[in-house]
Amino acid sequence: MGLWVGGLSGFAIAPGGSFGRVAAWSAGLLVVSGAALALLHFAKPLDLMTTAYGQTLMLKVPVVGVALYLAWRARRRGELIALVAVLATAALLVSFPPPR
Repeated sequence: MGLWVGGLSGFAIAPGGSFGRVAAWSAGLLVVSGAALALLHFAKPLDLMTTAYGQTLMLKVPVVGVALYLAWRARRRGELIALVAVLATAALLVSFPPPR
């Protein structure tokens, strides 16, 4: 997470830099670790819809998808806005207790 946020800071300062490779690896690791953590937190799939944590996670997933799509399409301004939205939904997510 620290590497991703650091890369995001560098990207905001110098968007033409060579952060693409680091960002791609960081994003991939974050998606995989987030999915593994979600599997550990949910005892049953219904928790996704019946808990505030699950509902927020369901909001965060498409926001991450949009951010990754914009990064792939090299839409830098949109990507930066989407990444801020990812951070905002992550901040909201940690404010709720996990369902287990």
